[in-house]
Amino acid sequence: MYNEKERSSEEDVIMELKQLQYFLTVAAHLNFSRAAEALYISQPALSYQIAELERELGVLLFVRDRRKIYLSPAGAALVPLAQNTLEDAAKISRMAEGGLLVGKEEQQLRIGFDDTEEHYDISGETAKIAAYKKANPQVHLEMGAFSFQECVDKLLEGSLDVAFLVLRHQENVPNDLTTKVVCEDRLMLLAPADEAITDYKEALDKYGLIMVDSKSRGRRRMLRALKELQVEPQIIAVDSFPAGFVYLQSGLGCLQFPERYINSHQSLAGMTKLPVPSPAVELKHVAAWHKQRLNPTVWELLRFFQDAE
Repeated sequence: MYNEKERSSEEDVIMELKQLQYFLTVAAHLNFSRAAEALYISQPALSYQIAELERELGVLLFVRDRRKIYLSPAGAALVPLAQNTLEDAAKISRMAEGGLLVGKEEQQLRIGFDDTEEHYDISGETAKIAAYKKANPQVHLEMGAFSFQECVDKLLEGSLDVAFLVLRHQENVPNDLTTKVVCEDRLMLLAPADEAITDYKEALDKYGLIMVDSKSRGRRRMLRALKELQVEPQIIAVDSFPAGFVYLQSGLGCLQFPERYINSHQSLAGMTKLPVPSPAVELKHVAAWHKQRLNPTVWELLRFFQDAE
């Protein structure tokens, strides 16, 4: 939208955006007095700005009579265009505030990892991020591990650009976030080497279940699955995975692991691997980002995961 004379100043651009906001407010209320109140400006000032907008466009936006005003055909056509323009301006403002409107040599990508999982090397995320970094050496990576909820909160507030999360069966993220599946997995039980054990129920009945206190989300997932299967094992609580390994390798309990982890560790080959027949143990590794924060580095990173689904 341009006047007869060329506009180039920041003040003119801001004024044009304000005029569009004024127009949309009048269009919503179809009453200049109520629109002026909603905008906290005087009615004469609002009428003047609408008249200026009409003059610049060369069309009438409202049809006026003594009691009411109506949108003209031109005004009705302008409504969606004005809405889109203001939404785009707001997106640009958010990108600028987030430091996303920078030259290629200044790019950064802030990545979070859900600390429910500690072995992103096994599920493949770290290899793909490394490949991205090699292809884009100018991008500075800021990475950190946080709880699942902290990752979600940081994405919503804009302090992370993308986070790698582990979703449980039927678990979702807030509507403001979108996700891409990068791999799927499931929890399995490992029992001490025992040829007499044929299924998970026998193993749990004989050895009990080792639960790591610091991994509450994973613990809840397995307990939910066992509850659905009407299995109540003896719980052996430990404070860390190393302690859990010691108990498992000493023949003192069963321990849960993602299947990918089990398959990648030769040291576990002698243990008894047992599936738990419940969808509650299914896992999805996803990349998550905010729908309204269009950091171009995120899209470039996701290209390295396009063959993961």
